[in-house]
Amino acid sequence: MTIVEYGYFVERNEQWDFNYENELPLSSSSSDFASEFDCPNALMIPGSSYTHPENRSAIDCIPEQLVKWYFIGIDADGNRVKGEAGVKLITELDPGVHGPQN
Repeated sequence: MTIVEYGYFVERNEQWDFNYENELPLSSSSSDFASEFDCPNALMIPGSSYTHPENRSAIDCIPEQLVKWYFIGIDADGNRVKGEAGVKLITELDPGVHGPQN
């Protein structure tokens, strides 16, 4: 599977909406995916795991937020496929900045 586009939407007022930075959905290219997820040529190998080590929410004042990530790829037969998943973001305070959490 080669990723050709990916991005996310945020949940606002019980509907999926564009991200916070633009009025268009945040989406990126296969070269962005390859670089950001350490996945050479954006080619995903079955059974492998890919993580964006610096991915985080820029909004830290919301206790919980739901984000829907999507990935569009092309399989070995040339079929275009899409995967998506909801991710719940929760607030965790840094003890070094905010003191111990008891």
